[in-house]
Amino acid sequence: MYINNQLKTAPAPHLSTDNPYANYSDSALIKHLENNFERFADPRNRHQFVTRHSLTEVAQRDKDSPGYNKQDADFAKTLLSKEELLTVITDHKRPAKHADGVFIGHSDTVIFNAYNDKRQSQQKPSH
Repeated sequence: MYINNQLKTAPAPHLSTDNPYANYSDSALIKHLENNFERFADPRNRHQFVTRHSLTEVAQRDKDSPGYNKQDADFAKTLLSKEELLTVITDHKRPAKHADGVFIGHSDTVIFNAYNDKRQSQQKPSH
């Protein structure tokens, strides 16, 4: 049996306590979006899509407004900061450029998560 007795000198990753979503994986972020889609959906599009506009509205909502929710605001800020993830999840729609830049349908989150779940199960070593 091999035991690795070398010290790990790399600094431990800093976990954010202010915004817990900053520590979520891409897959966990999209699962959260899938499970809470209606809270981030754009009313300008009959709540059928999450857009950059709807995410920004949630992220920048005033703390004193009736619709304010810190967890939703933190999540929206985190998702907006993940440009690559937003591109990947909407990549199959790239030919249809939208002024808002991001149009995520509920089916996109389901497809993305199904693909990620399948990929992760294939990467696990079998015993």
